[in-house]
Amino acid sequence: MALPDQAVTPPLDRDSAILERITKGDPDAYRLIMQRYRDHVAAIVAGHLPSQDVEELVHEVFVSAYRSLPAYQDTVGLDRWLSRIAVRRCHDYWRAAYRRRESPHTDLSETAAVWLTSHDGEQAALAGNRDLARQETRELVHWGLGRLSPADRTVLTLVHLQEHSVREAAELLGLSIANVKIRAFRAQRKLQTILEREAHK
Repeated sequence: MALPDQAVTPPLDRDSAILERITKGDPDAYRLIMQRYRDHVAAIVAGHLPSQDVEELVHEVFVSAYRSLPAYQDTVGLDRWLSRIAVRRCHDYWRAAYRRRESPHTDLSETAAVWLTSHDGEQAALAGNRDLARQETRELVHWGLGRLSPADRTVLTLVHLQEHSVREAAELLGLSIANVKIRAFRAQRKLQTILEREAHK
């Protein structure tokens, strides 16, 4: 039982208790937030970026979140707030790459190029190489995504690759549901055009 003149430290199992410690200047409290949500943030970032850039961007997400803590309102939950920051930082990453007109992905591998020109990934699957066909398809999709604008890439990744609902994607991007539907549809058509053009080279 705590004495009346002693401050009671809130339990650390709740985010609000940890955030309260952060606002009171506890230097170790933010580390608890990072430990609790690191895997969550890393999974989001890994779905949007090349693997070699994931760790650095995860760090940037937590730095951005720390700087934004004074504006945080506990209306959506810390996990959703961090998710929004992560998606926006991924979008910033691709916007910067797009401005430089660089793609962090390498050109298509020789096997993927052969697969694309054959117009039929099922041939590899029929030959017993289902894993190879899936890997080549995944590589082609990521190659094509690298040629889209950052906004198109982000919405397609959220809705089609990570299988978020349109409502969830809208919430993460800060857009209306109708806007996400339209963007996803248009981005999918652009990706299809890019892949078809490459197939006919």
